[in-house]
Amino acid sequence: MRCRFTSLVLCFLMILSLAPGASAAEASPLKGFDGGYTYVRFGSYPHGDASQKEGILWRVLQTGEGQATLLAEQVLDARQADSTLEAFVDFENSALYKWLTGDFAAAAFTDAERAAFAGEGLTLATSEQIKDKALGFTGNKQRTTSATAYARANGADTRASYWLKNQADANRYSLRRVLNDGGVGYSAVTKVFGIRPVVSVQEEMVSVASGEGTKDSPYVLEVTPETLAKVAREKAAEEERLRLEEEAKAKAKAEQEAREAEEKAAAEAELAEALSKLEAAKAAGQDTALLQQAAEDAQIKLSMIGGMEVEGFPLLTREGFLPEGEEEFVEIDADNGLWRYCSQDVRIEIKRYEETYEKNRPVRYLAAEVFVREGTQGFHTIPYTDNRTVDRDAYKAKQNVIAQENNVVLALGADYYLYRTNRPGIRVGIVIRDGEILFDDAPNNPKTNYPPLDLMALYPDLDMKLFGHGETTAQQLVQQGARDVIAFGPWLVRNGEVNMEYTTYGYNFEPRVGIGMVEKGHYWVLIAEGRIRPSRGMTCRETAYVFQELGCTEAFNLDGGWTSSLIFMGQQLNQLDNSGIHNNARTQNEILGVGYTPNMAQYQPPETKK
Repeated sequence: MRCRFTSLVLCFLMILSLAPGASAAEASPLKGFDGGYTYVRFGSYPHGDASQKEGILWRVLQTGEGQATLLAEQVLDARQADSTLEAFVDFENSALYKWLTGDFAAAAFTDAERAAFAGEGLTLATSEQIKDKALGFTGNKQRTTSATAYARANGADTRASYWLKNQADANRYSLRRVLNDGGVGYSAVTKVFGIRPVVSVQEEMVSVASGEGTKDSPYVLEVTPETLAKVAREKAAEEERLRLEEEAKAKAKAEQEAREAEEKAAAEAELAEALSKLEAAKAAGQDTALLQQAAEDAQIKLSMIGGMEVEGFPLLTREGFLPEGEEEFVEIDADNGLWRYCSQDVRIEIKRYEETYEKNRPVRYLAAEVFVREGTQGFHTIPYTDNRTVDRDAYKAKQNVIAQENNVVLALGADYYLYRTNRPGIRVGIVIRDGEILFDDAPNNPKTNYPPLDLMALYPDLDMKLFGHGETTAQQLVQQGARDVIAFGPWLVRNGEVNMEYTTYGYNFEPRVGIGMVEKGHYWVLIAEGRIRPSRGMTCRETAYVFQELGCTEAFNLDGGWTSSLIFMGQQLNQLDNSGIHNNARTQNEILGVGYTPNMAQYQPPETKK
């Protein structure tokens, strides 16, 4: 019996040895360092001309468990590891990692090539790897490399220094890097150094199309047909999932619209009957009070069909506002940091947030979400007096007073352009109010100081467009129909992307104020408190990231510091100093506001009522 069992085992092993993929001829030719390197080409990226990609040359550092780890032979690009010291936590949370695994990966590899990634996928080398003699790094010389012309154009050195992924022990705001001479040191994450990526691939998912594995004739790796088929199946499955999801949404929408159409028809009939009875009673000289109320109720019922339910607000119309005839809704809960407002034209919700940033820095900010009904007036500037061009105290007032006197629901400071007028050597910028050019004084050269005098243009159709200094002219803005143009900046978010260009200002912790747009008629206003015990303030970049998280495709930095204000129903909500006194923002000649209230007086504290 034992002999028979042994024979069966031997037969089974022979069958396995003949199975597809088990032969030595099909074994992967990729080998780790063994006195020399195997070289491959995989993916493509610009080397010289930014518009033309070339295959990326890699050396195989090591293999094992069906994976091959590749190190780029050259520095391919150059970037900061992070935008600010304060924003940096570690490599995996850095702007560099986000770019490497996002934009770079998409540019350098196809979907199928990315599907072949293994383990960490795309990353950077560690200091341990780059010092490992078993991987061929026996000294400084073996760590040196060159940079492509494309990388040099982006800031890499000719004898390229490049980032590693380790955080420096001596300074938490630094990453290790290979120096120009091949030594290993570290630098602050805001510096620009080369990018020499590392990528791990699953060997079974790639095959050698050509080449001999040498540096002059590297193996050209292609994704296997099985991998391509797998990616195609996954893509088709995702497309089918999205199609079914859209079909379900369309069906639910059609059913909802059918129900609403029936309800609307019934409500219209009810309203018509109520109006008919009302007119008949009037003609007969009868008392019409009850009939008038019935007609009004029927009208409200009709307007609420398909209404929107928003937490904290009464039932709204399908557009998200109060129905005609209802009085404005106001909620003030300052103790819990919550303020709400709604009318037929505007809906506002303000919340206070308290967070702790790096190094235990307290940050408190107010975020106001604002909806404006199409066809009504959006954010616009409101002057204290008609004199808008002369810098005299007689033409300025407290910002909350301007809001009170003009019955503005939500207001904030703007660009304080008046401060820059009649000051030798100081540019005012392009300032347009109510379609009239007040100042056409844009910077001649790139602006490196604060504010850069970037532009925010507001349009009657509720659109908001942003421009860097020098990108447009005052006359072009007027011709485009811009109503108000604010000159301050920098722009924070544009087309959904955070502004990474400015490097010489905006990095200190200060009170910040900005406005962002999700889409026409949907905005966010952000006020970050600073210089006080509960809140040390934000950088411009941090403010930009908050706007981006809120879904804003556009966001603009306004005048902060003592100009910072967020005013709701005539009262300043934010705190500017440790005295606890509010309504103390810098006096202005105007405010930027939205919404009109007929009931301003009843929301003022007794001592401030006019």
